[in-house]
Amino acid sequence: MKRLGAATLLALAGCTTGITAPMDMGAGGDLSAMANDMASGCSLAFTGDVNMTFACRVFLCHPTGGDNYDDLALAGPVDNPTSAHAIFDVDGMFALKSYTRAELRTLDVGIIVGGKSYRAGDQFGTGTVTVTDLTRPSASPCDGSAHGSATATLDELVDADGGGQISGPGRVMVSATF
Repeated sequence: MKRLGAATLLALAGCTTGITAPMDMGAGGDLSAMANDMASGCSLAFTGDVNMTFACRVFLCHPTGGDNYDDLALAGPVDNPTSAHAIFDVDGMFALKSYTRAELRTLDVGIIVGGKSYRAGDQFGTGTVTVTDLTRPSASPCDGSAHGSATATLDELVDADGGGQISGPGRVMVSATF
């Protein structure tokens, strides 16, 4: 298995915080030591047009450099070509509560299977996240973690005439626990 750092994982998952966190998906204990072992028990379950379940890793990031928001990323496995991921951003800091799509600064949940891309984001699909416990980032901007759950409905993305993408007929539901 190829080992990738957290910045690469977050970039693959669509995260654009530009934060580098010292983490390797191939090493089971490196994040848990920093985040009080809150990273264990993370899973992404996809149903509908796609039926797959993945273990994931939790990253709670708070970028430095003036932009005040929290980024909660559930990164799927590196050695799986599906690009399974779920990213939730809020302005300011996450609190222990449920967030609707309207309260999220960014929603980016996706998977690619059989040449089809399914996505929930700013223009497609829906999603919510509930944070029940968290450890704020401390030593680095991305060493925090959280517990909670999330759900999303992903739309199949198809190419539109004249460029761009539109919602297609396929749907995938995601249930995440972390």
